[in-house]
Amino acid sequence: MRSCFSTFLFVVFTLLSGLPLIAQNPSLNMTELSRWNNPDLPTHSGIRYNDVWGYADCSGREYAILGSAGRIHFIDVTKPEEPIEIQSFPGSVNSIWRDFKTYRDRAYACADEGTDGLMVFDMSRLPDTVMMTYQNNTTFQRSHNLWVDTLQGRLYMAGTNTQHNGVIIYDLTQNPDEPQLLASIPLPGGYIHDIHVVDNIAYCSHGGNGFWVYDLSDPQNIILLGSMTDYPERGYNHSGWLDADRNFFIMADETHGTSVKVVDVQDFDDIYVRSLFKSALLAPNLGSIIHNPFIRDQYVVMAYYHDGIQIYDMSNPDTVVRTAYYDTYPINMNYGGYNGAWGAYPYLPSGNILGSDITFGLFVLRADSIQFQPGPRHLSPEAAILNVNPALCEGSPLELTAAPGAESYRWFFNGDPIHADESSYVAAEAGYYQVEARNGHCASRSDSVFLELISAPALKAALDTPAFCEGDSARLGIAGLADSIFLIREADGFRELVDLSLQIFEGGIYGIEAYLGACVFTLEDVFEVTVYPITSPEIDMEGPVLQCSNAGQFAHFQWHLDGSPISGADAAAWTAQQSGLYTLETVDANGCYSVSEGVQVVVSSVQEVLKTEIGLFPNPIKAGQSAVVLTNLPLENSSLHLRDTYGRTIAVLPVTASKQVLDTAGLLPGVYFYEWTAGNGRSLGHGKLIVQ
Repeated sequence: MRSCFSTFLFVVFTLLSGLPLIAQNPSLNMTELSRWNNPDLPTHSGIRYNDVWGYADCSGREYAILGSAGRIHFIDVTKPEEPIEIQSFPGSVNSIWRDFKTYRDRAYACADEGTDGLMVFDMSRLPDTVMMTYQNNTTFQRSHNLWVDTLQGRLYMAGTNTQHNGVIIYDLTQNPDEPQLLASIPLPGGYIHDIHVVDNIAYCSHGGNGFWVYDLSDPQNIILLGSMTDYPERGYNHSGWLDADRNFFIMADETHGTSVKVVDVQDFDDIYVRSLFKSALLAPNLGSIIHNPFIRDQYVVMAYYHDGIQIYDMSNPDTVVRTAYYDTYPINMNYGGYNGAWGAYPYLPSGNILGSDITFGLFVLRADSIQFQPGPRHLSPEAAILNVNPALCEGSPLELTAAPGAESYRWFFNGDPIHADESSYVAAEAGYYQVEARNGHCASRSDSVFLELISAPALKAALDTPAFCEGDSARLGIAGLADSIFLIREADGFRELVDLSLQIFEGGIYGIEAYLGACVFTLEDVFEVTVYPITSPEIDMEGPVLQCSNAGQFAHFQWHLDGSPISGADAAAWTAQQSGLYTLETVDANGCYSVSEGVQVVVSSVQEVLKTEIGLFPNPIKAGQSAVVLTNLPLENSSLHLRDTYGRTIAVLPVTASKQVLDTAGLLPGVYFYEWTAGNGRSLGHGKLIVQ
């Protein structure tokens, strides 16, 4: 029954080889999405196709790298139902064996026949084109297999014609287009049929000599870590793959009837076969033959001669169970010879699986029952400098910040790379800056940002006096140009926009901030302003003697009668000789001038002296609060005059009673002076009102 069905499928394949509709092959939990086959390609010893590898570019498109006897093919499988060949490159001769691996956006290829040597292909221009950038066949001409340790950026050539019993090692980190030869060394295990290297640890399939593990960190000092030359169902050790935890190695003996080996490599001193499993697609015939195994997550994806692409669940390494398969070679009748699936690639970000069949070419498959964990997906990241309208202010380096989301960054100044790999860079020079953002091999470079150097403005500032008396002010003069200038007082956060001059009324330490473009400059000079408080003289009266009760606070005195100075009255005390309004002017040690409240003195015919008084209460008052006027001798037609420090009259209140209210609404905080005058204009007394 199976034989008839297989023959029928072969006929269908032959008839429909040029049509878009393709008959489905025997499968389990796997679906064929498409295939690519060119029957006009040449064969060699019955082989038309050999190995396959995969690649995803920086825009998320996916590709297959397929080997045929005569060529290397790059095929776009982004739309898995419509594979499109982008380009192909001929080898030196038709070869049964070709092998490929990738590093960043480069592909490396070799062949085991002819003189291809090492070929390097630039895939950075996909999907438009692929270019061969390098070929070298002087170190070797033929190689059975190659491997790239992407963690270390090293390329390994195994089974070459010049180092048949060892390995040739190249460095790819300096120039991926021209690999640098590091070493060509023999290994104790002899001929290597396939090599698998992770972080400098090489797991080598030595054909008939079994399985060997080496530390190749120092190519000039190879260390043998362990080996396994005797094991169950021993055959020709063809190839293998290490799991992500580096505990188990899936080993494939390319010998009919032998099982796949789960090799425990947790202890290199005790490497052993943990379990065995094999395909039984043609059971009861168990003469199957494995070719190439791969591991993604807990699944082993294998290219099996005759039995197609097989998937096994190895979550329990002691009991590995088949979960899916797709038979790429349905015309198989038995396990004689070497036909069917050659290679597989299960690492595309989409989760689609690439399979190569010796006869039928490329298969794009989907594992219906398996949801692979997302693998690395290197897409071109956004590259941008986030600073808006950046300007480089003299004396203040500017931190440039790149858009987040990339794995690594590199900065450029005037087109030259800067040794900086963080997402920000502190720029100290004027010029053009760019940032390159990179995810794996995918990189984007930002537009250039020009940093203009804005020099500090040549400002000069000077005070006409550093100290003054309360009620006076100092003038700050500023020379120079800036977009705006601010006077600041750091102690209390005072900040005021100023022109080229400013009157300062309060004490403190002042600084100057100048704005020019996007830059803020602070003058180095600071200005300390001192404001001396004013103390008013206080007058006591005992009989005709007027005495300054706080005379110790003053250096100079001058008594006045009705507003005119009294000659010789320059002491702290004075005896009144006639009636009138007496005031005392004083100057303190700081040079601050002050005038006392007026004292009205009446000298009667019998020399009786009386003191008349007027006052505002409370004093000081809060802004908006009304003051009460109190007098002890109201005079008809007298009035109270309120003036500011510039002598301007603010309010006039007729005094008609010994107690009345003075409306102070609208008065700003500051110092005001009042004077009580008789109807004939004669001064009866004066004083100072402080509004807070």
